[in-house]
Amino acid sequence: MERERTIERWLGQRLRQEGFLYFKFVSPQNPGVPDRLVICPDGAVEFVELKTPAGKVSRQQQVCILELERHGQTVTVVYGLNEAIELAKRLIRDHAKGGDPE
Repeated sequence: MERERTIERWLGQRLRQEGFLYFKFVSPQNPGVPDRLVICPDGAVEFVELKTPAGKVSRQQQVCILELERHGQTVTVVYGLNEAIELAKRLIRDHAKGGDPE
């Protein structure tokens, strides 16, 4: 079984290799906030909620994700390492400066 920590470490290492900023995001007064914040080399920002393949988004997380999206933010929920790999490819393709998604 994949652990969220394994997914988080892999995604962070991969994105940092391409010049992305990758933060564990904690907002104590705002339960449900996505747990990772990615700032792309081109200035784009993406909130990422990481889950194991069997993980579920809580009701609080659903509400927070909708609120962020209403404010024009991009939020991605990633279920497992395969989805993390696809997210990294997309972010690198769309936002890295001269990055190759592979």
